[in-house]
Amino acid sequence: MNPSETLDIFLKLDKNELTGLMNKEVFFNSALLVLFVIISSLISVFFAKKLSSPIIQLMELTQRISRGEPIDLSVEKIKANDEIGLLTKTLLKMSSDLVTQNHELVWQKEIIDSSAIVAETDVKGKITYVNKSFVEISKYTEEELIGHDHRIINSGHHSKEFIRDMWQTITSGKTWRGEIKNRAKDGTYYWVDTSIHPIPGKNNKIEKFVAIRFDITARKEAEANLINQTKMASLGHMAGGIAHEINNPLAIISLANMSIKKFLAKSNAPENIYDMCEKVDRTALRIGNIVSGLQAISRDGSKDPMQIENLKVILDYALGVCIEKFKNDGIDIQVEGHLDHSIYCRGGQIAQVLVNLLVNAHYAVRNQEDPWIKLNCSGSGDSIVISVIDSGFGIKDPERIMDPFYTTKPVGQGTGLGLSISSSIAKDHGGELRYDSKSVNTKFDLILNIVNLKKAAA
Repeated sequence: MNPSETLDIFLKLDKNELTGLMNKEVFFNSALLVLFVIISSLISVFFAKKLSSPIIQLMELTQRISRGEPIDLSVEKIKANDEIGLLTKTLLKMSSDLVTQNHELVWQKEIIDSSAIVAETDVKGKITYVNKSFVEISKYTEEELIGHDHRIINSGHHSKEFIRDMWQTITSGKTWRGEIKNRAKDGTYYWVDTSIHPIPGKNNKIEKFVAIRFDITARKEAEANLINQTKMASLGHMAGGIAHEINNPLAIISLANMSIKKFLAKSNAPENIYDMCEKVDRTALRIGNIVSGLQAISRDGSKDPMQIENLKVILDYALGVCIEKFKNDGIDIQVEGHLDHSIYCRGGQIAQVLVNLLVNAHYAVRNQEDPWIKLNCSGSGDSIVISVIDSGFGIKDPERIMDPFYTTKPVGQGTGLGLSISSSIAKDHGGELRYDSKSVNTKFDLILNIVNLKKAAA
C-alpha cells in the first residue's frame, strides 16, 4: 500500500469520527446545559419563594401594624426558624404587648373620662378635645368649645396675676395645680380642682396641654357655709361678751336715770333737764335692743325647734342691728304694713335673712343721691309677704341671683352665698325668697306660709 494513500485514508477516517464525536459531545453538553438551567431555575424559584415568603409576610405584617389593623398574633403560623422567622416572631410578640398595653390605655381613658373633666389644647391654648363630662358641666356643645380657648368659660373671679402665673407655669414645662371658678353657658358657676399637664413632643418641645378637672362645687359651697357659720358663731360669742359688758352698765345707768327722774319730779327742775333724762332712757333701750338683736341674729338657729314668733319682734331685731348705720349714711328707712303677725319659724334665722336683704340694699344704694329702703309686710290668704325694697333699679342677670357664688360685688367683697343661704332658709320654713323682676325698684319678697301656724296649733 502506498504510504501516501494510507495517510490519506487515515485522515479521512479521523475527520469523520472526530466530527461525529464532536457533534455527540456538543449535543450532550447542550442537553446537559439545558437540564442544568432548568434545574437551576427550579431550585432558584424554590429557594426564592422560600426566602421571599417570610419577607413578604413580614412586610405585610409591618404595614398592618402601622395602619393599626387587627392582626393574627398566632406565632405558630411562622414556621421559618432563620433570622427572618425569628424577626417576625419577635415583631408579633411586640405587637401582642402593644395590643395589651393599648387595651389597658383604652380602659384607663374610659375610667378617667367617666370620673373627670378632661380637655386638651394646643400650645396656644386653643381647645382641641373635650370629653363628655366637660360638655355636661360647661353646658356648651363640643362644636362650640373646639377651637376656642378657656376664656369661653372664664367667670371673671380670678385676677390677671392668677391666670398669668398658671400660664407661665405650664409653658415652662411644669404641671400646674389649683382650684378654678368657671362660668357655664347658662350663667351658672362651678368650681373645679384642676391639674394642667404639658405634654412634650419631638425634640422635647411642648406639643399640647392636657387639663384634668374634678367638680368641687358642692365642697366649696359646704366650705363657704361652714365659714359663714363660723363667722356667725364668732359674732355670737362676741355679742355674748358685749351683752355681758354692756348690759350691766346699762342697768346701772337706767336705775340711776330713774332715780334722777324721781328727784326731778319732786323739784322744780327745768323741763329740758327732764327731757335729757328721757333721751338717756331711749338711748339705753336702743343699745339694749341692738345687743339683743346681735345675740338673736348671730347665733346658729338651724337646730332650734320651730316656735311661734312675733314678726314685729323679729323685724325690730333686724333693724336694730343696722338702722343707725343706714341713718349715718343718709339712707331713709321706711317700715310699712301690718307688722303684728305671729309666724311659726326659727326667729333667729328669719332675722338673718332680713339682715342680709337690708345689708344688700344698703350696699346697692349707699352712693345714690337720695337713697331709701322700704320694709313692707302684707298678709294675703295663706301667706305673709315681707318685702325689702330699695331705691335701686333692679339687678343684672336676675335669673342667677339665687345661684351659689353669684355676686354683683367686686372680688373679695362678697362670697355670693348670702342670697343662696337665705333662699335655703326660706325653703326650710316652707316658704320662698323671690326676686320681683317686674318691680320698678329692686325688690325681694320673703314669703312665709301661714299653713305652718296651723301645724303649730295642731
